[in-house]
Amino acid sequence: MRVETISAGGNGGVKVGIVGSLHGNEKLGARVIDMLRRMKMPKGVGVIGIIANTEAMKHNKRFLDVDGNRCFPGSPNGNSEERMAHNVLEALKGCDYVIDIHSTYASQPDTIISTKESSAKLLEHIPIRKVLVMGDAIASGRALIDHVRCGVSIEFSRKKSTRYVAQKVVLTIWALAQGKRYKDKEVYKVIGFFGEKGKDYGFRNFKPVESADVKKKFGLDTPDKLFPVFIGEKGYGPYCMMAVPLTRRA
Repeated sequence: MRVETISAGGNGGVKVGIVGSLHGNEKLGARVIDMLRRMKMPKGVGVIGIIANTEAMKHNKRFLDVDGNRCFPGSPNGNSEERMAHNVLEALKGCDYVIDIHSTYASQPDTIISTKESSAKLLEHIPIRKVLVMGDAIASGRALIDHVRCGVSIEFSRKKSTRYVAQKVVLTIWALAQGKRYKDKEVYKVIGFFGEKGKDYGFRNFKPVESADVKKKFGLDTPDKLFPVFIGEKGYGPYCMMAVPLTRRA
């Protein structure tokens, strides 16, 4: 693990933690943190960057022992990822907000992942429209953002440039400092997982699927409309999630 001070901030100011590369084969987060060190930050806001799974990065593997985003709060005496998880949380103590950067093979828009209601205070300051409420649907309460005061993960396409992602993060930090809000959110909730690895069943991410189509393909009775997400992700499973809209505002 490597910790970088991006902006020292000041006493009583907001402190933001940026985490990248919890998964060692997702190098985007590490590159973004390195770029943030050269970008202008608002006065009074403290920003730290944590390049998390440096050991797995050396081997270009998602993880060495266990998934690094499924083992929080970790343990100082555990395996490689459990020790990393413990150290990441120690470094994030005192952070008011946490942004955890991930990258996906799936062809879909930038997507904010929320597991706790407390993340609402951060969501509105992020210039990204799609929000996916997961609760403990995947990580069973053992993801990083389950164990911080107020945090979200953001999934970016692996095709997005380092500068593009860094600019999204900087805009969020400035929005927190200035009280700027991006209110045009589309919020969805994951309700289940369907399908097999490598199959898209003719579905497209965030495009509605009729209940009859889901029943025909999977034999399942579902709400009238579902929205597939993360179809095309090949780095881990499950490989197709289904979500229902909670809000859809223009």
